Amino acid sequence: MSSDVEKSYCPRDLSQCRVYIAGGYDGKDTQETQHNRRLGIRTAATVLLAGLTPITGFIHTEYSLVLRSGEFISQDMYRTMRLSLFSACHCVLVVNEHKESEPPVEVLAAYQWGMPIFYDLGSLLEWAKGEGWK
Repeated sequence: MSSDVEKSYCPRDLSQCRVYIAGGYDGKDTQETQHNRRLGIRTAATVLLAGLTPITGFIHTEYSLVLRSGEFISQDMYRTMRLSLFSACHCVLVVNEHKESEPPVEVLAAYQWGMPIFYDLGSLLEWAKGEGWK
């Protein structure tokens, strides 16, 4: 992908640049799952503190805390919601990537759409603050 195409994804105001935070949600046990979710939420906070707008499905797992008896949110419902949020973003930042498993569905979609994908905050910020912003 050419750098001109990549830089056209974000608006000039960095706070309007929407970054989807993607990564493995579930772990092999409860402790690893909680670690993954905390890492995803912490990464979103770091992106916000850097002046960009984070969007992530990591915080949406909290719906389970308020479900009433008999209510159930399926994995498909979460996936649909995450993809809807993802489609409004300019780029993807991947956290806690698991090499042995398939990439998150958002990363696969980003590849298909030609959306920039980053694996560290430094590269994302370099891209966001690059010459295309001037």
